[in-house]
Amino acid sequence: MVAELAARDKKLAGIGEDELVEIILKYLDPSKPYEHLPPGDDARDFLPRGPKQVFSSDAYSFSSLKLPWRTWRDAGWAGVVGCISDHFSKGSIPDIAMVSLGLSPSMSLGDFVELIEGIREVLTYYRVVYGGGDLNSSSDPWISASIVGFTTAKKPPRRYGARPGDKIVVTGKYGAMGIVSIDGVEEASRYKWVVEATRRPKPQVETSIVIAAHYRWIDASMDVSDGLSYTIHLMAKGSGLSARIDSPPLHYEELDEFCRDKKDPKRCVIERCLAGGEEYGVVLALPEKYVGEVTSYMDMYGVSYKVIGEFIDGGEPGKIYWRGREISVVGWDQFRGWSSHS
Repeated sequence: MVAELAARDKKLAGIGEDELVEIILKYLDPSKPYEHLPPGDDARDFLPRGPKQVFSSDAYSFSSLKLPWRTWRDAGWAGVVGCISDHFSKGSIPDIAMVSLGLSPSMSLGDFVELIEGIREVLTYYRVVYGGGDLNSSSDPWISASIVGFTTAKKPPRRYGARPGDKIVVTGKYGAMGIVSIDGVEEASRYKWVVEATRRPKPQVETSIVIAAHYRWIDASMDVSDGLSYTIHLMAKGSGLSARIDSPPLHYEELDEFCRDKKDPKRCVIERCLAGGEEYGVVLALPEKYVGEVTSYMDMYGVSYKVIGEFIDGGEPGKIYWRGREISVVGWDQFRGWSSHS
């Protein structure tokens, strides 16, 4: 029998794995009519929705996901959405998700249910079916998501492959998580717009549609999960190039106000846009002759974007330049936290 959800202060150690699995299935398992294997079985079966399958996997400790203003429900969302974003950058539509959890026995049932509700909400929002997973005990709680998706792109764009002269097209909006990384959590928590912008990242599924339709023209593509500068750095370094930034990406209007009284307001804006993480936009390397065609489709599908610079031949691979000077590459590292990368 499923544990009484009213007893939300009860600890997981007093409930047991079987009943917790029943709760997970109750919240997360909308079976598809064509499935043969039932919910709770050792595996799941499904029909493909496209000619090419795409697979991605992400895992996080909740200590890195749980910003002070994120509830357990928000953390459930954040623990899965990064894996979904990986699909969008490759022109894939995610379809089936396997989500595994490692949780402390001292966790309350109420927090557990909130976490499961957050996972349900992100899967529902992106129309991804829960396909199962595993439940474990862990003194350092974690979440792992693995997702199978499908694409019509014969050759999904790689993260490396940019060519000299390719324009850097960036989707999404930036600056909020940059304040978290540069100015700190305590300072960031003072700004309502930062809190709201970072609570539940929402990558745009329409980006995937544009990429799948134009994969032949895209030399490289990568989602922004660990910081915009770090993403551009990896794409440039792997392609044997450096990058020149001419202008900041789309960013929150409030960031301009935040930087207005700084010594160098423009530098303040660009640094906070390039730092951060979990924005889950996409960086595209596009030959100049195709920029108009691809961005016209972005306009049609309502994808927010901006052309911010160019991949260049010259200088040390992976370096990023702004105003003719090298700019620091800052991003999230699972072992070092917010840090500079070379």
